[in-house]
Amino acid sequence: MPAGTYPGYTVTPRPQLVVDTPNPTQGQDYATATTGRPWNFTSATATSHVKYSNTTVLSRDSRGITARNTGPHQNDPQVHLPVSRMAGSTYHYLQWDMRYDGPFDLSGSAGGGKMARAIWNVAGTGTPQIGNDLLTYSNGNASETSVDLTAQNPLDEDALTPKAGWAGQTITGLRFDPNEDPGKAVWHLKSVHLRADPAATGSTTVTFHDNAWVAGSTADVTVRTGSGAWQRIATGVAVTKGANSVPFRLGSMPAGKYAVQVTLRHPDGSSDNETAGAPVVMKAGPVAAVDRSHDPVGRLDSATAGSGGVTVTGWAYDPDTRNPLGVALYDGKTGTKSLGRVSTSLARPDVVRAHPAAPAASGYSATVRLSAGTHDVCAYGINVGAGSTNPLLGCRSVTVR
Repeated sequence: MPAGTYPGYTVTPRPQLVVDTPNPTQGQDYATATTGRPWNFTSATATSHVKYSNTTVLSRDSRGITARNTGPHQNDPQVHLPVSRMAGSTYHYLQWDMRYDGPFDLSGSAGGGKMARAIWNVAGTGTPQIGNDLLTYSNGNASETSVDLTAQNPLDEDALTPKAGWAGQTITGLRFDPNEDPGKAVWHLKSVHLRADPAATGSTTVTFHDNAWVAGSTADVTVRTGSGAWQRIATGVAVTKGANSVPFRLGSMPAGKYAVQVTLRHPDGSSDNETAGAPVVMKAGPVAAVDRSHDPVGRLDSATAGSGGVTVTGWAYDPDTRNPLGVALYDGKTGTKSLGRVSTSLARPDVVRAHPAAPAASGYSATVRLSAGTHDVCAYGINVGAGSTNPLLGCRSVTVR
């Protein structure tokens, strides 16, 4: 049910975390690495060495090639991709962008074969390796589909012997069969990619978003190489609506292939844990300079205990906007508990004198309730525009009696 208040009960949104990067589309493309051009079928030049069988190419436009299944084997259209001895363990993400005419149908009758297949050759045997069914989804789908050919056994159950597979093999030939349909189906193929794992030298950026975002959400980011322990690289990150980013710097950690995992928590205690769609190969080297010129600037000036709780004051602004800026407040230096948000609205001429880019009303003040005891009250500026993070503006220790 949609989040909201109903007679007798309340439904709260649970996190719907999506880890956007690293992902397979960031990996090096085989065709680009070897020829300087990806297999983009909108370009006749980029695909000049691609061959077709059981296929009639009707036209070429922004959708790529528009083609129809033809004989002599009408249910077996073939796109032969120019591959010459490559390492299957390096290039293993098969990606394609295609659509077809007609409704989605998996029957064996004409118009029902809405699936594709990859078939490849490996060094050491003349037996073709027949991949399992690849669903090509419904009419109107315009996104790229990705399959990791090393994630599990990619072969059809009835594949010919020997069944060499993909991982660890030297691939000497590759074809993509777009639409195994016994009818004269029309399909549109825009691109095919064969990619390696994403790679970075010294540092990279992890990005994520929450499709059910609520104010006060926080996230932890961890990484690990091989079967080692997860290592935390960010804790209690204040999560904003839309894209969020966390830098991953190799630092003293060894170079290697790292899996990336994000844990997101809503203020009500519900959480979601997701792993990135691809690991990232981290190479040792100098860390690229991070551009902080678009990040929020500010300070938590004070946190004073009183009868109504704790009153915090400070200032903040973002170079990319003149509008009021959100400031997230937390109890704990690791973002343990959200205390809500406040927006800048108070005149701070002293800030404008020191920072001419700051709006006149760059000050903020809020009173939050805290239990008796000593607390670390922390403030984070919520980035707007091209910034790279929600920076910590400061923490203040305060004792509530």
